[in-house]
Amino acid sequence: MANYSELPPEEKEKIKQEALRISRLKKNTNIMVVVGSVVQIVITLAVMLALFLVLVLIFNKLIVFESEKALSIVNTVVLVVTFVGGFYLGYKVYAAVMRFAIKKFNLADKVHEELINRYEKMSKIKKDAEDNQRK
Repeated sequence: MANYSELPPEEKEKIKQEALRISRLKKNTNIMVVVGSVVQIVITLAVMLALFLVLVLIFNKLIVFESEKALSIVNTVVLVVTFVGGFYLGYKVYAAVMRFAIKKFNLADKVHEELINRYEKMSKIKKDAEDNQRK
């Protein structure tokens, strides 16, 4: 272990400030992960509901099926497409919302870099944030 009592006061202050910065970074990252998870769930459910309503409208109201079996098969296909498509589209919408929020509220320098890199096109946002800090 390092003996901090032998360090000059300036070095102690630098170490203290760096520890404080890392602590804030971790706290902000944890908050963003929790809030982002809730937002992703809400967005995914909303996209799934919208997709389900559109598909039900198209297949059950606009197209008339004569047999009950054909209607049952179509309803099964609608449910599968709703879940698979809802998860995919929900993530894409969520990623776009996160990119927007990170850029709009300048969060790239306030959360851990791994969280920023999780989303595609995030390296560009990080680079923009670094350019803004230099100015």
